Amino acid sequence: MADGNASQSLAGSPQAGTNERAPASAGSTLSTATVGDMLRRAPALSLAGFPLPTAQLSADTMPAVPVVVARRWAMQLLGGPAQTFRTLGGGANLEPVATRNVPTAAANFVSGNIIANALAKKEQSSTGFGLQVQASRMLSGRWGVSAGLGYQEYATQTDYSGPITYTIYSAPNGPRLASREFNLSQRDTYRFATVPLRVSYALGQASKRLRYGLLAGTDAAVYLGGSTTRSASSASKSNSPYRPLSLSVTAGLDLHYRVGPRLEILVQPNATYFLTSLPKPVSGLTPRYLWGAGALFGVSYELR
Repeated sequence: MADGNASQSLAGSPQAGTNERAPASAGSTLSTATVGDMLRRAPALSLAGFPLPTAQLSADTMPAVPVVVARRWAMQLLGGPAQTFRTLGGGANLEPVATRNVPTAAANFVSGNIIANALAKKEQSSTGFGLQVQASRMLSGRWGVSAGLGYQEYATQTDYSGPITYTIYSAPNGPRLASREFNLSQRDTYRFATVPLRVSYALGQASKRLRYGLLAGTDAAVYLGGSTTRSASSASKSNSPYRPLSLSVTAGLDLHYRVGPRLEILVQPNATYFLTSLPKPVSGLTPRYLWGAGALFGVSYELR
């Protein structure tokens, strides 16, 4: 009887080696699966009725800026007025000379030069102008060079009324003073064909349209003729008291304003000074160094 009760007790108790919490674990497993299923079946929040904001850059509303291609070669056409004058140097007398050892054959020549030298002091500045055609090349982002051909006219104005005293040389009586009345209003011009050579340097940060810088260079100037204080008529190259070739230096500003993909407007305020005296040393005329200050205006067309 006791054995039967023990067997029933053993049958009703958990077997050895078994987990007596197994039913609870099974219940926990079912509970987790149920929760996961519920989460999967949870309704998702729909944002279809609420459009998301979009970022809009300023470039989306700005007009497109044309891309400017950097080109190295350009052709330039320039022209403009200048206020021109001269600086008188030493080496010739501006005042009348009472005695001078000059051959008789040169008497008229020397007397004429003394009159011209005296009248030179009465000169005033006048307006000239210049033209240039140049080919330019950009060497880097800032440096550039250009060369070409040009035409330049310098001028002075003489308005004088009064006596001019000078020296007359004659063999029998020797040098003697003379005086002559003048009522003169004359424009004296000096015309040159030039070969301009320029170096430019850009300053500051260039914008899409405007760039500016410095400009300097030299001109080889071939004298073409013009009217002079010695005579109201034109002085030809073959019978001229002036040098056939002179040298001048130029310095100024270089302004560019872009108006198209290849086209620019140019403005070049500048000043020019002759390093060589225009009259020949043997002419007997007072050395004169021409100079001018003005501005050149034109266009630049980029080739490639």
